[in-house]
Amino acid sequence: MKQEKFYKHLKEFKELSDTKKLIGISIEEDKLLVTIIDLISVILNVKRISLMLYNEEKDELVLKAGKGLTGIKVGAAKRIGNDISSWVIRNKSSLLINDIKKDIRFKESEFSGQFSTASLISIPLMLDNNLIGVMNINNKFSGEGFTESDLKLLESFTKQISLAISNILSYYEKLYLYEDILRTRSFTQTIIEGIPDGLIAIDEKENIIAFNKVAENITTLNKDKVINSHYAKFDELHFVKNLVKTTVTKGDADYDNIRYTNSKDESFILRAKTSLLKDYDHNRSGILILFTDVTRFKTMAEKLRQSKNLILLGEAARNIGHEIGNKISGLDMFSELLIQEIPDDDKRRTYADELKDGINELMAFLKRFKEVYRNINILPSQININSILNKILKRNTGLIKEKGIFIENKHGAIPVVEGDETYIESALLNIILNAVEAMDNGGKLTISTALIESAQENPMIEINISDTGCGIPQESMEKIFIPCFTTKSSGSGLGLTITQKLIEAHSGTIKVNSKINEGTTFTLHLPLKQEGF
Repeated sequence: MKQEKFYKHLKEFKELSDTKKLIGISIEEDKLLVTIIDLISVILNVKRISLMLYNEEKDELVLKAGKGLTGIKVGAAKRIGNDISSWVIRNKSSLLINDIKKDIRFKESEFSGQFSTASLISIPLMLDNNLIGVMNINNKFSGEGFTESDLKLLESFTKQISLAISNILSYYEKLYLYEDILRTRSFTQTIIEGIPDGLIAIDEKENIIAFNKVAENITTLNKDKVINSHYAKFDELHFVKNLVKTTVTKGDADYDNIRYTNSKDESFILRAKTSLLKDYDHNRSGILILFTDVTRFKTMAEKLRQSKNLILLGEAARNIGHEIGNKISGLDMFSELLIQEIPDDDKRRTYADELKDGINELMAFLKRFKEVYRNINILPSQININSILNKILKRNTGLIKEKGIFIENKHGAIPVVEGDETYIESALLNIILNAVEAMDNGGKLTISTALIESAQENPMIEINISDTGCGIPQESMEKIFIPCFTTKSSGSGLGLTITQKLIEAHSGTIKVNSKINEGTTFTLHLPLKQEGF
């Protein structure tokens, strides 16, 4: 009977992506999803957001989360009909409407009257190529209509939102399966090793009785070393102490945002759930700890915050360009006239020249400032990253030699990638020049490239650019990509902001690691192919 029960749960475990199961999950209280919805509402300054999941069996939409909704309760369901959400479900396509009263498809729909909608964006949510729901964003507080940029911004987040929902769905079902596996204790270690989350189980004496491969990878501890030992013997398991203490006194619990760094200096953000294990007489027999690496989801939330900063900066840049751009151009013209009117031997000519130089610097800054918020439309072609790096180094040979910098080139055998060569070269050039500037007294610039392949993700090109310069203070590490932030005595503080934007426009990532007086390493990942081209 136990074996039959196990195979029943194993089948459920393999079917976790079944969209029908989403309907029964309470996602409206999940912190990550609430964070995403809150950030989207702030970024686009909208009055209302609703997230509905699709119940294919009943052919209806169920409201699961929202903001700014009145008169509608979470959990309310409506049949697929002729409204906008239903249209998106049927067509699996996004909608952008800025005057619903003029759209003959929905003019008489119940949706338009119920929500007093003027403008909206409606986007389908997909998971593993299956339709799972729809997200609606209605009416900006400013009264302005939505733009294609707004639509693209939201579409870029729908995959992460769907993954977040999937994560919530699977979390509790998997925990139930893990508890069942451990209670029976008759199933092979192979089953436990197949669990995609970290799992630690301790008995009533707080000795470790189960420790799977994911737990090994995150903590760097070997299973054979920890099994049948008290967990407190291992410094790498310091985060377990509070989990055990709280669970013993308060029972089953959830923990979010656990910051953890292992012995390899790898940093994680963990989400954990603990459960008391009981024997068949209902006596406590141990504790089960299930923890998940949610670093990528937290990173996504941080990117949303950064997007908010860029949008606010964009508005500021537009206002600056409008208000003082023409005035600066006028001052530039007058400075030219002054230079023409004042003889070269007149001491006032020096002041006029300095005025002209200052105006030129200000105009250059404004031009650079506008680059931060403008849309980046990449024109991908087949490019060779190694060739681009060699070209940058060759063009800057004089500066590199002048500073007494030694170049260590570790180019790997990598394939070509799809990308916009101009933008990629600009991003790499900025990082390399920053590295050179950080080594005023000489040093070593190391550049390496490699192809990264894994079973879980698509192949990526990894680029590492390292210097032996002064390093970046720890308190500045989280700010270096913020517009106008700089640790230099001169400079606009926009270079790394633009660099990050260029890399992310190619669906890539950029990370930095630095130690004072030891140096800085920038690590870039670029996909081999660009989606949608």
